[in-house]
Amino acid sequence: MRDEEKTKEQLANELAELRQRVAELEAANTEHKQAEREERRLYLEGVLGAAPDAIVTLDARHRIVEWNPGAERLFGYSQEEVIGQDIDDVITNPDTFGEAVGFTRIVMGKGELPPVETIRYRKDGSPVDVIVAGSPILVGDRFIGAVAVYTDITERKRAEEALRESLKQIERAKREWESTADSLSELICLVDDQGRIIRANRTVETWNLARVTEVKGREFHELLHPGGADSPCYLDSFWKQAWGKALQGQPAQCEAYDEHLQRYVLIQVQPSKGWGKGATDGSTVIVVQDITERKRAEEALKEYAERLEEMVEERTRELRDAQERLLRAERLAAIGQLGASVGHELRNPLGIIKNSIYYINMKLSEADEKVKKHLGIIENEVARSDKIINDLMNFARDQKVALRKTHINTIVRDALSRTRVPDSVVVITHLDEDLPPLMADPSQLEQVFINMISNAVQAVSEGGRLEITTKAEEGFIVTEFKDTGCGIPEENLEKIFEPLFTTKAKGIGLGLAVSKQIIEAHKGSIEVESLWTGLRPHTEPVEVTGEMGKGTTFRVRLPISVG
Repeated sequence: MRDEEKTKEQLANELAELRQRVAELEAANTEHKQAEREERRLYLEGVLGAAPDAIVTLDARHRIVEWNPGAERLFGYSQEEVIGQDIDDVITNPDTFGEAVGFTRIVMGKGELPPVETIRYRKDGSPVDVIVAGSPILVGDRFIGAVAVYTDITERKRAEEALRESLKQIERAKREWESTADSLSELICLVDDQGRIIRANRTVETWNLARVTEVKGREFHELLHPGGADSPCYLDSFWKQAWGKALQGQPAQCEAYDEHLQRYVLIQVQPSKGWGKGATDGSTVIVVQDITERKRAEEALKEYAERLEEMVEERTRELRDAQERLLRAERLAAIGQLGASVGHELRNPLGIIKNSIYYINMKLSEADEKVKKHLGIIENEVARSDKIINDLMNFARDQKVALRKTHINTIVRDALSRTRVPDSVVVITHLDEDLPPLMADPSQLEQVFINMISNAVQAVSEGGRLEITTKAEEGFIVTEFKDTGCGIPEENLEKIFEPLFTTKAKGIGLGLAVSKQIIEAHKGSIEVESLWTGLRPHTEPVEVTGEMGKGTTFRVRLPISVG
């Protein structure tokens, strides 16, 4: 028992010693950290004091906390004068205050301000050119202030201004020289009385003949044709002739295609005025002009002249086509006016005829088949006449849509229910029931779809098929009408939407034109694809297979959102 008590006492003593040791280590560590912080503080003070730039530390309210000697030298304020003041109030004037506030907001928003050239003001009010940069000071994620650095660039600005002035002088001298021979595109050579080059302009370098400093003393022929001055060519014979004239004070010129230069050239030799009078100390000016573009222009003009008659015929044909389009437009305008004025007058008698047919059908319910057949013919012709009037009036009026939320599948079903489809034509629908509604005019779209279905039914032979599909595609609702008819000839595909164009024995060719107007008023479009088989509908049966696209496909694209 005593041994156990002794062991507990030893453990308590050891624990007390351990605690004492930990306390000593913690105290030593605290002293060490304080020493490190003091050392870092002294180091930073030394850096700030020795830095040539103005370094300013700000608190979270952009008040000046530290103002190093560089700032005192640059701006003229002592540290005691500025501590606690707003930095933007100290070194700006009314013209630069707004800019400085913008810079401060960037840094106070924890953003970096990249180096920016600007102007700040000293204590005496004089401006100083500086580069300013700034960074936020963060402890963890907590913003405690910012540091701004201002670099005096006054001397650099002076040096830049001096450099700009020097460059202006150089540029002025350059322009003065370029206003003479060096500004010309022609090659200009000055030769002595022995035919040797005295000097040349810089075109020799542009033409890759030689450096301008290397041409003095060279023969003109050898300059243009290096290594081949003795070879017989146009230049050899011309130069001998021109030099002989020059010695007599007479000019000479030659125009030729130079194989070596690969360009057409015009060479002009103008001797000194004194040579023809026996003077031998004159000089001769030789000008070589590149006339390649002129020659090409002459050739093009010649070719143009040869084609002029053809162009006149082509232009005449274009004018004739334009005149036909103008006449067609005037005719369409007249038809539109006629449709608007006559349509109302014809509607009443057609309505009376339609009602009369209905009445006669009721009274003659026991009539023979021939009478019923002719009554049916009258009824069909009245419907066809009514459609022509509707097309004329729709074409004449400005298409205005009354938009409301509607579903495309409903319009397709309504159009099918109102269109007479022969039993010999198979109609298949693939209507996507998940389509979103769209803003549209249901009655006008139904008119378009009835026209599409009617055209397809008329195009297919017995046993033919019409397939109607609705789907969503890239922000549009697409309705396709595919038939297995004979198709449309390629030369007619560009014309089918033109008013009054039709290949049918009956009809005036306004249905597709009106349909196109309606769809475009809905900010949509109609596309057509067709494979022409050469067979007319109802001439011979067409076997219905699983392949679609052999015939005609009309594709109506309507935006899901309109307006």
